[in-house]
Amino acid sequence: MSETDTTRDSALPEVSQADEPLRPALGDWAWRAFFALLVLLFGVFVGGIAPWFSLSCGTCQDGMRDARFITALTVVAWYVVPLVTVGTAAGLFLPRAGVRIGWTGTGLVAALLFVIMVLGRIPA
Repeated sequence: MSETDTTRDSALPEVSQADEPLRPALGDWAWRAFFALLVLLFGVFVGGIAPWFSLSCGTCQDGMRDARFITALTVVAWYVVPLVTVGTAAGLFLPRAGVRIGWTGTGLVAALLFVIMVLGRIPA
């Protein structure tokens, strides 16, 4: 009875499927690129157009209301939204956590849209 048939060579490292990195297929990369484009377009809308919607006023003389927190609205629209948007689009291409980062970042941009709308609607 020889034990060489049933035992593994101890010089070779054990390789399991859990140790192998998960590499996305070409279709996954295409989906991620499309998702990144959508995130960037959503970020442009939130950072560029949403502040105008939040400050618009149909009954005001010049069509824009005076907001109390205009500085905070400007900081969120000009700095925070682009930072989150670009970080999300770049994070989408990470092999393991890319999709999770994409959905989390999209939710953050949607939350920033809500923040912009609230900041613009508080009267001075």
